[in-house]
Amino acid sequence: MIFGDERRFAIRAEREMVREAIVFGNVNIVVAGEEIGDRSIRVILNTVASEFAGFLAGQGYRGAEEYWLLSPSDAIAKIWAARFGPTDDYDFTNEMAAARYILCPGPGEAFDGFCVVVLEGKETDRVIWRHGQAQSVSFVDLAQSQYLDPLRQFVEWLLPGVHP
Repeated sequence: MIFGDERRFAIRAEREMVREAIVFGNVNIVVAGEEIGDRSIRVILNTVASEFAGFLAGQGYRGAEEYWLLSPSDAIAKIWAARFGPTDDYDFTNEMAAARYILCPGPGEAFDGFCVVVLEGKETDRVIWRHGQAQSVSFVDLAQSQYLDPLRQFVEWLLPGVHP
């Protein structure tokens, strides 16, 4: 299934198997036509959906102007360093504040080696991503909240009744 528009922002997922209440399958994010994540890895989709639901709950709290003033490369590096360190001036408050911007890694092995952050703006939202080994940084500006519907649809598809 594809949730959203792959030319802008989408979640691509397939259910492979269900055991009791655990759904196994494949998932990745597609931003501006570029795939983020490894769909060949089977993951527990419930975990991915729960992580995305938690991310959705933070809507409206990702508008720090300090990150908008930085280049996309510097913004993602600063958020990453605040969240995962190591930094000389480690601060738990900064770590938790930075976590709200990070869509992945976190939702499962399929996203290992990738980092995606979301900055909410007054008129547009910016999605910035980095591929682990290459360290190349890309970004796209989306219409405000355009990333939300695909995430909500994916969560509802997998966890009916959960409305973050």
